[in-house]
Amino acid sequence: MDQEKSESKIAKTAKILSAVQTIILRGIGASGAIAKYGSYIFDSYAINCTYIDDPFISVPDYDFSNAAIILLSISGNSDQLIENAFSYHEKDAYIIAITNSEDSPLAKIADESYTHYLIETHYSVHNTTTQIPTIFVLETLAKKTRALIDEQKTLLTKQNPQ
Repeated sequence: MDQEKSESKIAKTAKILSAVQTIILRGIGASGAIAKYGSYIFDSYAINCTYIDDPFISVPDYDFSNAAIILLSISGNSDQLIENAFSYHEKDAYIIAITNSEDSPLAKIADESYTHYLIETHYSVHNTTTQIPTIFVLETLAKKTRALIDEQKTLLTKQNPQ
């Protein structure tokens, strides 16, 4: 993806993230640890965000129409995250996937996906593929989302001076 398309995609996603009330990051294993870090980054920018790194926590029976769910998976093939994606979709959440392939089931389910096409590496049964591209996307989204929220507040203040 060229830089212009990438920046446009980030801007589109940040606009959605700036409009929702809550952001939930989900991942399993190393992706779960990155979900925790991503939640920390969004929270550091004063953006309401939480993470779930336990794949067996079910999706509650809530209306998620004012939420964005960011699902992290190198393979994009995790059965639990795919089930989560379907459950969140049924409850009207906006789904964002960050994975290694646009052809993965998770990327195909998502409303928006970010893929980085790395050669997967493994040691024993563990996927040891780097998570640096995922971290970059999360940090960029958090920073851009905060900038949009601040811009919206500035516009409202100018429109409604006290």
